[in-house]
Amino acid sequence: MAGTTLDFSAYIADRTKDFTGREWVFAEIDQWLANPDLGWVFLLTGGPGSGKTAVAARLVQMSLGQVDVGPYPHLGKDSLAFYHFCRAQSDTTLNPLRFVEALSAALANRYQAFAKALLQAPHRDITVIQNVGTAESGSHVTGVTIQSLSISNLSARAAFDWAVRRPLEALCT
Repeated sequence: MAGTTLDFSAYIADRTKDFTGREWVFAEIDQWLANPDLGWVFLLTGGPGSGKTAVAARLVQMSLGQVDVGPYPHLGKDSLAFYHFCRAQSDTTLNPLRFVEALSAALANRYQAFAKALLQAPHRDITVIQNVGTAESGSHVTGVTIQSLSISNLSARAAFDWAVRRPLEALCT
């Protein structure tokens, strides 16, 4: 997904180097995910240097299957649909349009229904690749992968509305 995906792998590796402890945080997050009655928002707060970014980076590693999730089944492989780290030293991570492009492409590539809703919206610049290995005569192929999503000439708010909110809303109606 050239132009859409931001690579945080080196940043995540750096933030989780020598990572230990914080089991209580993962237990709380796992419990929150397991119980819908606990609300829609989990807020992790702490002072500078307390390890918030390290915890977030470890959650990404758990979701990618790179580390053992231990006794936290809700933090396992593919538990995150999307992740993003804002870094003061990297303008591309702070650009709201890049964030919207990456979020929309990630949702589209993970959830086929979202991809279909996005493709039915008035088009901007979307490159779709559909690879079919072997298909029987009369087969119906429905898989869609968004190769790249480019948003320009829109405010961040309008871009979010077009590329994230409207496709999600279409899925719910």
